[in-house]
Amino acid sequence: MRIDHRAAVRQRKHHGLPVTADPFRRRLRSAAVSAAAAAPACRAMRRAPRDTEAVFRRDNKSTGLLPRSALSSPNFYRVPARRHSQECNHWVQEAIIFVKNAWYCAGWDHELSQGKTAVLSRRIAGESVVLYRKLDGAVVALEDRCPHRQAALSLGRKEGDSLRCMYHGMKFGPDGQCNEIPGQTTIPERACVRAFPVVEKDNWIWVWMGDAVKADPALICFSVGPGDAGWNIKTSQVHVKTNYRLEIANLMDLTHIAWVHDATFGGTREYELVRPRMTMRPRGIDSDIWLRNVPVTRFAQHLFPPDMRFDLHFDVQFSVPCNFVLHFKVYVAGTATEGPSDGQLVLDSYSCQAVTPCDADSVQYYYSWGASRATDSPGLSDLLKEAIDAAFLEDKLTLEAQHRNISEKPDFKTIDIVHDAGPGKMLWLLDKMLKEEAAAEKRAIPIAATV
Repeated sequence: MRIDHRAAVRQRKHHGLPVTADPFRRRLRSAAVSAAAAAPACRAMRRAPRDTEAVFRRDNKSTGLLPRSALSSPNFYRVPARRHSQECNHWVQEAIIFVKNAWYCAGWDHELSQGKTAVLSRRIAGESVVLYRKLDGAVVALEDRCPHRQAALSLGRKEGDSLRCMYHGMKFGPDGQCNEIPGQTTIPERACVRAFPVVEKDNWIWVWMGDAVKADPALICFSVGPGDAGWNIKTSQVHVKTNYRLEIANLMDLTHIAWVHDATFGGTREYELVRPRMTMRPRGIDSDIWLRNVPVTRFAQHLFPPDMRFDLHFDVQFSVPCNFVLHFKVYVAGTATEGPSDGQLVLDSYSCQAVTPCDADSVQYYYSWGASRATDSPGLSDLLKEAIDAAFLEDKLTLEAQHRNISEKPDFKTIDIVHDAGPGKMLWLLDKMLKEEAAAEKRAIPIAATV
């Protein structure tokens, strides 16, 4: 059997996949490298005890989740490599590694109005996307790329339910099909752009970046938005120049609060001893954390007597690609040492966070925080928003510097400590999904061959 590489290249172009000089040799080599890197982690997970608490009680001996080689290697964060392009004489991304069959947050619903010029440009998981609303208010998400000369459709204008490219006037319907080419009566079959499934839920706009047939709205994470009457939710966002895997590691490790957020969320060293009860799910991890008899967080210390103590409860739902939903409660310190606090409830709140990778080097971070109506008071939820805005600027400073260092020395051998357990587990799950998608893609695209 002889492989026809030219036919293979045509197939990959048809399916919108990247093309190299020898795609199959490169694919086999990449698959071998990925399998070799993933094998130690998979073996470690099979060996790991089912009792998650027992794993975390090992403290300084081991993380108990991934072998030292997996956590310490540069593949732990796996920032994609770059190669030099002879065609355009600059450095380009060799491969962007994102889960495609997932819902990505494209922003808050209030960012996209029914205005005549209301068109949003977004970069999501390495793809350029344009969003606008139809006359009935439904959101449309199209690839931000005209098939004529790759002009940005986000620079176009809305006309009814369609979007017109303002380079040569081609007009596209909400299904991505071109319905008008000025000066030309016939419309080529290939005159179309990709249309992405899109859903509005809990005041977030979600876009499915993978196979449209698999776009199940039930996979959108639970959240509490500002439209929920029972909560006073305040919203915000920040752009961070870092790889989204570093954001995952940051969010799955609350122990950094004692240090990075000492001036905002901190106020106690008890975070160092946090040992979450973690439950693995097919597309995420649930964590349950209690801090008992601790001072109030730093940003609210002026509201209480200095010797007052509290019980803090963190109920976290983390899901792929990088969604973090925190149900945070504060009680006056009680006498219970296990289970729910028996102290008086002071604050019942939700912070819902969606980190959307733009590309390998940046993310758009959409987040909120607010108190329940039952525990809110004038100015309290505004204080929560001020605090989380300040805290996430602390994270931004830390993660951007970390990303710069990793980019400078991608082969630097880091060490692992007990606090890497949560990040290691979530990144292992992410890599498992990436591997499954790669295998499914390989099965879906037949190799053109002649005998």
